[in-house]
Amino acid sequence: MENMRHAGYEIGDILKAYHFKPMEGLPDQFLIGKVTEINPDDAPQNCQCYKIDIYHNTLNDSSTEGWIPMEVAFFEFDSRVSKTTLDEVRELKIADGTIQTWKDVA
Repeated sequence: MENMRHAGYEIGDILKAYHFKPMEGLPDQFLIGKVTEINPDDAPQNCQCYKIDIYHNTLNDSSTEGWIPMEVAFFEFDSRVSKTTLDEVRELKIADGTIQTWKDVA
């Protein structure tokens, strides 16, 4: 697992993972969530990944949990996965009108 590009995060970490590499002129597509499991049994295609509780998803998917692969075969890039904070989630949700105050995100 240590050879995977985005290995090393831990349960409880809040991660931001891009769906696609950011490109000038296009909106960034990503999700943010809290790691709840590492390499869970229900991982898609038995990939090495983080299972997360989704806090924010720019694809407007209503899923509440998902997976972030530690490495992907296509379109991988160094900053695809990074650690972030609840402050970023709060700012995004206030900006898109999902919440009204800082207190609405735990």
